[in-house]
Amino acid sequence: GSSFRDYVDAEGREGQHQWHVKVYRRTGEPCCNCGTPIERTRVSGRSTHFCPRCQR
Repeated sequence: GSSFRDYVDAEGREGQHQWHVKVYRRTGEPCCNCGTPIERTRVSGRSTHFCPRCQR
Protein backbone atom coordinates (compact mmCIF):
# COMPACT_ATOMS: atom_id res chain seq x y z
CA GLY A 1 0.00 0.00 0.00
CA SER A 2 0.88 3.66 -0.08
CA SER A 3 1.38 5.83 2.96
CA PHE A 4 0.39 9.48 2.86
CA ARG A 5 1.99 10.32 6.18
CA ASP A 6 4.99 12.63 6.19
CA TYR A 7 7.82 10.40 4.98
CA VAL A 8 11.51 11.14 5.22
CA ASP A 9 14.19 8.60 4.25
CA ALA A 10 17.40 7.87 6.16
CA GLU A 11 19.09 10.83 4.46
CA GLY A 12 16.28 13.27 5.30
CA ARG A 13 14.78 13.40 1.78
CA GLU A 14 11.00 13.71 1.50
CA GLY A 15 9.03 10.99 -0.26
CA GLN A 16 7.77 11.60 -3.80
CA HIS A 17 5.40 8.64 -4.34
CA GLN A 18 2.25 10.66 -3.55
CA TRP A 19 2.84 12.82 -6.64
CA HIS A 20 2.48 9.75 -8.89
CA VAL A 21 -0.85 8.56 -7.50
CA LYS A 22 -3.66 9.60 -9.87
CA VAL A 23 -6.86 8.33 -8.17
CA TYR A 24 -6.20 7.45 -4.51
CA ARG A 25 -8.39 9.49 -2.15
CA ARG A 26 -10.07 11.23 -5.11
CA THR A 27 -13.50 9.56 -4.91
CA GLY A 28 -16.03 11.57 -6.93
CA GLU A 29 -13.40 13.85 -8.46
CA PRO A 30 -12.86 13.81 -12.24
CA CYS A 31 -10.35 11.39 -13.78
CA CYS A 32 -7.21 13.15 -15.06
CA ASN A 33 -7.56 11.38 -18.44
CA CYS A 34 -11.27 11.43 -19.28
CA GLY A 35 -13.16 13.42 -16.63
CA THR A 36 -15.30 10.50 -15.42
CA PRO A 37 -15.81 10.59 -11.64
CA ILE A 38 -13.40 8.35 -9.70
CA GLU A 39 -15.11 5.46 -7.88
CA ARG A 40 -14.19 3.62 -4.70
CA THR A 41 -14.90 -0.03 -3.91
CA ARG A 42 -13.69 -2.74 -1.54
CA VAL A 43 -11.61 -5.71 -2.71
CA SER A 44 -10.66 -8.38 -0.16
CA GLY A 45 -11.48 -6.01 2.69
CA ARG A 46 -9.35 -3.14 1.36
CA SER A 47 -10.54 -0.03 -0.43
CA THR A 48 -9.45 0.71 -3.98
CA HIS A 49 -10.06 3.72 -6.20
CA PHE A 50 -10.42 3.61 -9.98
CA CYS A 51 -11.81 5.28 -13.08
CA PRO A 52 -14.59 3.03 -14.43
CA ARG A 53 -13.98 4.28 -17.96
CA CYS A 54 -10.16 4.15 -18.21
CA GLN A 55 -9.45 1.06 -16.10
CA ARG A 56 -10.88 -2.08 -17.64
